Amino acid sequence: VALTAGVGALSTVGYGVTRALGDPVIERVSVTLPNLDQRLAGLRFAVVSDIHLGPLTGRAHTERIVRMINGLEADVVAIVGDMVDGTVEELGPLARPLRALESRYGAYFVTGNHEYYTANGPGEWVEELRDLGVRSLRNERVEISHRGAVLDLAGVNDVNGETAGEGPDFAAALGGRDRGRP
Repeated sequence: VALTAGVGALSTVGYGVTRALGDPVIERVSVTLPNLDQRLAGLRFAVVSDIHLGPLTGRAHTERIVRMINGLEADVVAIVGDMVDGTVEELGPLARPLRALESRYGAYFVTGNHEYYTANGPGEWVEELRDLGVRSLRNERVEISHRGAVLDLAGVNDVNGETAGEGPDFAAALGGRDRGRP
């Protein structure tokens, strides 16, 4: 029984490590938004989550992710949380390839729970990403203008930010916007 349990545990861990360090999975998804101006049809987003930069992933992992994103020729890149598993001091060099992200309207980031688990909180990563050309949306929005039409891109902090007084604030992110826009 112990041997079977040991083999099962090692197999599970081995599979998990292989998946975590392997190529990211790309899923193409069409999204239909109500009241979408036809000029926005075909706007392409690369939505990236759970990168989990950490001591085991290495810089090559980030470089591979950036190459894959750039190969999609996205109009907007959105990194939607759980990007890191450590501090800027520990992992900053692993994030530097993000500077090479290519998109017509920019790269954006919102926090996930793992950014709040780091020793220094998400603030240092917000600054580091800004220096790398990735804008953080912390309970705010930006207007994406495409072919004369406008789409609001909003980001809210992860719910784990509530303990630090930085929780999600949908009113701040969406308040005052033109509700006729997607």
